[in-house]
Amino acid sequence: MFVCGSDASLGEWDPLKSFPLNKNSTNSDIWSGTTEIIDPTKELKFRYVVGYYLDPCTEGSKQLLIIHRWESFLHPRSLIPSSSQNSTSDDVFGSYSGQGLLSDGWITHKEENIVLLRIHGEALKFYKASQKGREHRVKVVPFDVRFKEHESIDDGCLPDSDPVLPDVPSFSNTLLSVVSREDPIFGQQYINGSVFRNQVDHLIFKTRTVSLEHLAFRIELFIDTDRIGLAYALPAALPDLYGKATFPIISLRNIPIGQIDIDYMLVKALHMDRSIRDNIAVSWGRYWKKRNTIEVGHRGMGSSILKRFSSITKRSAVNKKSAFFIVN
Repeated sequence: MFVCGSDASLGEWDPLKSFPLNKNSTNSDIWSGTTEIIDPTKELKFRYVVGYYLDPCTEGSKQLLIIHRWESFLHPRSLIPSSSQNSTSDDVFGSYSGQGLLSDGWITHKEENIVLLRIHGEALKFYKASQKGREHRVKVVPFDVRFKEHESIDDGCLPDSDPVLPDVPSFSNTLLSVVSREDPIFGQQYINGSVFRNQVDHLIFKTRTVSLEHLAFRIELFIDTDRIGLAYALPAALPDLYGKATFPIISLRNIPIGQIDIDYMLVKALHMDRSIRDNIAVSWGRYWKKRNTIEVGHRGMGSSILKRFSSITKRSAVNKKSAFFIVN
């Protein structure tokens, strides 16, 4: 957990210079920290940010702060540090002044990439008819091809001299969004994956990495809790930034049993001035103003449309009234 705000000690709205908080030793939901404000009598504005570190794991590289979630209220939190009213206040992440608003982070480093994998439609194809009528579960596990994984299922194929994955990896956990559900937010995967049925389910997997050329995915297929097959995908070997690829499914006995079609997209950083792109003092990109809709018709609709809807006759006047600014 980090704090980013208007004071120099809080990064002056640069999330990569945010002030880190410390987790409570007895309650992991409580974070706190102490810093010195330049002018405690001046109004301080700030937002809370959730982030984590990734490491490219190359010679001379340093850990990079990844922005995961942040408070995107139109108006940030504010207080006067010298005021006694703030001495006992407790904040709740994502909740302020009766509002609740959190947004996903964005790409802040040139080395950072987001990999999206989509499984939908008739994605699963099996060679044996016995597999076609069964319910399968899909799980996507990222790994770094340079390192041996903890509890790797391929231990027998790797020499003991392979280095173990470092404490700070080059990739994040793979999050899953089940688009075919009512609330398709990204979250952690189940240990045995999520159900996928052809022409029914729609799955999207998301991973962040700071070393795309070394990232790979192990696509695991389950029936209930039993793993029945694997497929491997290397994003760096894909021919374009987006498209569709087919990967063979290999059984645990190294026999081809089918194939899986996956849509992919690689998202890179937007090349522009960081002082503009990454400044979180304002959040107009996340703001939607509440307003009435404008009914638009044409002569062929007749006069009956006026009986069913309240029409707006002076559209230009309404537009000016709801506009944020008007340029003469």
